[in-house]
Amino acid sequence: MKVIICALICTVGFIMVQSLDENLFDDSMKTSTNPPKPSPTPKPPVNCHVKPDDKDEAIILPNPKDCGSYYVCVGLQPIWMPCPDGLHFNPDLKVCDWPAFANCTVQSF
Repeated sequence: MKVIICALICTVGFIMVQSLDENLFDDSMKTSTNPPKPSPTPKPPVNCHVKPDDKDEAIILPNPKDCGSYYVCVGLQPIWMPCPDGLHFNPDLKVCDWPAFANCTVQSF
């Protein structure tokens, strides 16, 4: 059985159709009737049940496992945010900063 896999409109205005034997497809290219199961999302190491100092202030928390990232709380859901390469999160200023100024320490679990 032949399967049409490609149809191109060429610059000269006619259609070119290429067909291949379906046996050339490997199993990963075939459609599965069972969708893949999503992997479980790991629980973030921060708790967004924190009251901000100011009602208009965003809740921004350091990542206790990684100095190069932090979390922004959207409601009660923490959203992981990476710092640019080479920078650490400064919890006092709530910005990504040079490591010498960030004074970050990683908690061991």
